[in-house]
Amino acid sequence: MGIEDVYVAYCFDQAVSYLGSVIEGELNDAGHKPSKDEGQIRFARERVYQKYFGDAKEEAKGFADPAALFGS
Repeated sequence: MGIEDVYVAYCFDQAVSYLGSVIEGELNDAGHKPSKDEGQIRFARERVYQKYFGDAKEEAKGFADPAALFGS
């Protein structure tokens, strides 16, 4: 990212790590109900992925909502 300040780089690394952990946790939790089959689990994980990254059509509409990172 070209961040030269050591502390700013550290903060950036922590933020990226936190975001990755949040997304990974949601992906792991998605569809973990005993009654769900593989297709439902895949669909639940895809919804989590779309929540954070969207698709090419959504990118054209604007930016992601930062509050979505902290909502349930």
